[in-house]
Amino acid sequence: MPIAIAAMVGPADVRVRKGFGLLTCLGLRTGACLCLFDQETGVAGMVHITHGDSPEENPNRPGKFASSGVEALIHSMERTGASRGRLVAVLAGCSEVSVNDGADEIIHLEAGVCRAVELELNRHAIPVIGLEIGGREDRSVILDLGARSVRVRSQEQEKMLCDLRKPFAPALQAA
Repeated sequence: MPIAIAAMVGPADVRVRKGFGLLTCLGLRTGACLCLFDQETGVAGMVHITHGDSPEENPNRPGKFASSGVEALIHSMERTGASRGRLVAVLAGCSEVSVNDGADEIIHLEAGVCRAVELELNRHAIPVIGLEIGGREDRSVILDLGARSVRVRSQEQEKMLCDLRKPFAPALQAA
C-alpha cells in the first residue's frame, strides 16, 4: 500500500491530488473548506475560502474568495484529469463567532462565506453531497483519497462526513 502524502491546505490555498494522499484543512472558523471529487478519475481537490466576495477581478490568491476559489479549484482539477460534469462537492465550516465589542455587548458574527460558495456551486451545477456548516465549533477537514472519505474533526468528536466510494445523492442544503 502506498504511503499517504499529506498536504495542508491553509487560508486561500488550492490543492489537488490524484489517486491517494491526504488533504487537510485545520481550524476552520468563519471560513469554508470546499472539497471537490471526481469518482471516475480519483481526482480530488480542496480550497480554504476565507471571504465571500472579491473586490478584485483577478485576485493574487484566488482561493481567498468564493467565486475565484471555486473556479481555481475546478481548473486545477481539470488540468489533473477531472471532468467538470462529474464533480461533486463537500462543504464544511462557517462557524458563528461571538465578539465582545467592549461595551459589555456580545455581537454574533455569522459567516456568509458558505452561502457564497453554495451559490458558486449552483452556478457550476456541482451537487453538494456532504454538508457541515454553522454552529459554534471550529472544525478541521480531512479528505483521504486512499479511504475515499471526508472526515470532520471538532474539539468534541471526529466523524465521517462523506463516503466517496458510494453512489452520490445530494445533501440537504443548509438554511
